[in-house]
Amino acid sequence: MEIRTILVGVDSSQYSEEAARQAAALARRVGARVVLVNVGTAFDENLVFIPHGAMAEYQRLREDRRAGDVNRLVALRERLNDGVEISYRTVEGYADLAIVDLAT
Repeated sequence: MEIRTILVGVDSSQYSEEAARQAAALARRVGARVVLVNVGTAFDENLVFIPHGAMAEYQRLREDRRAGDVNRLVALRERLNDGVEISYRTVEGYADLAIVDLAT
């Protein structure tokens, strides 16, 4: 079986960075590419009460978090990018389901 893409779920922990480092090393050996995936917490705004006037602040905080996630992914990609194609994705949802959805 040929490995073409290695999908790695990452957060801001040292453990996920080590997993990404190992994935990049494997990708280098087998000629694959790496996709770093960060999954934001699922939150259904229709199921949770948000006080009137607070939605705009919630949306701003959510966008700030997403921007921080992207910045961390870019920095990680730069640290790992040594002859391996590395891309990244940020998605919302539950980590286990979102990563499986991306892999299929």
